Amino acid sequence: MAFEHYRFIALELFLYTISITIKYKNYSAYTLLTEDKYIINNGIETTSCDYCRMNHRLRGLDEVRNTRLELRRVSITADLLKERADFEYIDFENIMQSDFLLCLKGAFSGNINTSWFPRTLVYRSRAYQPFEIFLRAESDNGMKHLGKLINIANKEELKQKFLKAKEMHYFDGWTFDGWPINFSSCMNFEKLFEDNK
Repeated sequence: MAFEHYRFIALELFLYTISITIKYKNYSAYTLLTEDKYIINNGIETTSCDYCRMNHRLRGLDEVRNTRLELRRVSITADLLKERADFEYIDFENIMQSDFLLCLKGAFSGNINTSWFPRTLVYRSRAYQPFEIFLRAESDNGMKHLGKLINIANKEELKQKFLKAKEMHYFDGWTFDGWPINFSSCMNFEKLFEDNK
């Protein structure tokens, strides 16, 4: 639990940076941030890791503080990210979308050890709606934009990667206090694949 405030700030800055690269379509910066390795030195050893390491479970916030103060919150981390989302050009909706895209990008890698839990989606847990980027993906240009972010070439590859990741990472078990994350709704799945029924 030591240094958790630094971990929170690193997570927050990472989500904002990713949101900015997505909003302004800076694909080279996005790719650099999500595909290059990060070097970590813990004082004992130096190792490399992927961006998913930024998404630490912040036990001191989400468990210890929550219990000690009897807050009964699902995720104090998500609460703080929402409370602090006051940047003029990037709102909390952008942060949630980035959180979700990072989850999909990690899951689509095919590596069971690459996992990003989209904790901000607790704010969508009862009324999931598609994120803007997936609504725009109904058009060819929108799909190209989405494809550059999660490494897919077309709708069919999106569907295949999603179904494979859903099974590999057991998405049906990803919940907030018993409420499942509705990946399909967030992805506009039904509308994107209505022609394939």
